[in-house]
Amino acid sequence: MTQRSLHLPLIHNLNTLTPAETAQTLRDKGTQVEINCLNWAKDFPKSPESRVMLAHDGNAIYALFTLHTDELRAAATADLQPVASDNCFEIFLKKAGDTHYCNFEFNYRGFANVSRRPGRTGAVKFTPDKLAQIGRYPLTDAPLPHESRKADPAEEVALLAVIPLSLIEVEPDAKTPIALEGNIYSCSDGCKEPYFLTWAPVPTPTPDFHRPDYFAPIILGNNE
Repeated sequence: MTQRSLHLPLIHNLNTLTPAETAQTLRDKGTQVEINCLNWAKDFPKSPESRVMLAHDGNAIYALFTLHTDELRAAATADLQPVASDNCFEIFLKKAGDTHYCNFEFNYRGFANVSRRPGRTGAVKFTPDKLAQIGRYPLTDAPLPHESRKADPAEEVALLAVIPLSLIEVEPDAKTPIALEGNIYSCSDGCKEPYFLTWAPVPTPTPDFHRPDYFAPIILGNNE
C-alpha cells in the first residue's frame, strides 16, 4: 500500500483575515486534498465529491472542507452531539509518536464533537472552554434540516475550521517543520445513503475511523 503524506504550507497572518478571505487564501495557496478513498465500496458505494484545503500559520491549522452531494443532513444543533450522523467533516491529529490523538468532527453548520483518546475507547471529551477555542465558520447558505433532504450536487457546502496547535499539545513554531500524524474523513451514517470516505486508506473489513495504526504523516512546513 502506498504511504500517503501531506505538507501544509506556512501562511503568515491568516488570523488577520475574514473567514471568506481565509477560505480564498486556502483555495489559492493551501494544500488541496481529495477525500476519496472508498475503502468499503461493496457495502457503502456512495462517494460524494469531498475535499479539504489546508495550511497553518505557526499557531493553528486552517482547514477549508468542501462537499458536493445530493443529500444533506444537519440534525446536530450543539457541540458534542453525534455530528457523524450528519454530513460530517473529520480530521484526526496527533504529534508523531504520541499514544493519543484528537478526533475533530464537524457537521457543515460547524457543530463539533471532539475528544482526546488512545483509540476507539477511552475518549475524554473536550470541555466547553476547549471547544470554544476551535474556530468554526460555515460558508454555505444551505438550510438546516432535521432530516435528510435532497440537494443539488452543483451547490458547494463549505466549512472553515481553525484548530489551535495547543489543543493537540503541540508547541507553536513557525520556524521548524512540525511532524504530525493523522487522517481526514468525509462521512454520514445518518443520511439515507450512508457514506464513509478517507484520505489515507483504512483497510479494515468495516468502516472504522479510529485506527491510528493507519494514520499518515502530516508535516507543518516552515515556508509558504
